[in-house]
Parts: sequence; C-alpha cells; structure tokens
Amino acid sequence: MCIWNETEASRGSNEIMSCLLKALNSNVTEKKKLNIWCDNCTGQNKNRVAIFLILFLTSIGLFTEITLEFLVSYLPNDRHFAQIERRRRLKKCFVSEDIQQLIREIRSIQPYKVVNMEPGHFLNLQQAADSLISTTKLSISTLSQIRVTKDNPGYVFFKKSHSDIESWQKLRVL
Repeated sequence: MCIWNETEASRGSNEIMSCLLKALNSNVTEKKKLNIWCDNCTGQNKNRVAIFLILFLTSIGLFTEITLEFLVSYLPNDRHFAQIERRRRLKKCFVSEDIQQLIREIRSIQPYKVVNMEPGHFLNLQQAADSLISTTKLSISTLSQIRVTKDNPGYVFFKKSHSDIESWQKLRVL
C-alpha cells in the first residue's frame, strides 16, 4: 500500500501510476506477462498516462506483455479499504506513522507492506504521455481491456468487453 501526504501530491493519474511503477520496481524479478485489474476511474487508472506507462514498461523489456483490465463491480481490495476505514474510526491517528501502523495491522496473515511515497517518487508521466502518444481514436472510456506487447511497440490492443469471443482490435498510439 502506497501512502502519501495529500499536501505534497494529489490523487490523479501521475500519482497512481508513480505508485504502480515504484511497486513494480521493487517487486519484479522476471520479465513476463502482467495483468493489472483496475476500477473504471478515468482520473486515476483509465487514461493516457496509464497507457503511456505500460508502453514504457514493455519497451524497456521489464515485461513482454501487460494487460489492463477494468471492472465495473467492486474489486477485492475495496473490502480491505473498508476495513482500514472502520479501524481508523476506532483508533485515533495523529501522524503518518499511526496510519502506516494501522494499515500493517489490518491483516495478520500476509500484512500489507506500506510504502511511504515522498515528493521525489512522483513522476510527471502526464507530460510525457501528452507529448508522445495520441489516444483520441481509442475512446478509452468505453474499453474493458487494454494490452501492450513488447513485439508491437507503439501499438495498443483493446477490447470493449471481457468476452473471450471478442477479438482484440489494434491501434497505433505512438
């Protein structure tokens, strides 16, 4: 779980993708396929910054394929956030360390690793995405799946459903 003080950074696409990049940099050992399940929040997950990041990660060889999948219903981690909120109402948190400890205590088995994001950890991926890729023909808000592969640099494969019957469509965005 990545946390930060909202006086130092916001909760937009730059911040969320910077957290994802930090988590991947510290946990990835093999260069394989990655599936990322996200909610449909266009401000944080379903946007050009996310597409730019997964294009970048495959282009540098960190992964051979990355798929973003967007769900309409709740994700399992939503329950964990609800547990944190319930516990926070019972336990007073005065400083960042109190919140970090509360998050670690939520799960006794496989406790969360808490990453304190500092201002220097946040990258301006939006600026790079705006200058390097064009997603106007993609209609991101209508998509259910987005995939990029190392073998097709600059291209995005996409589906508007999670159906195995639907074929992947392809668009050059770089």
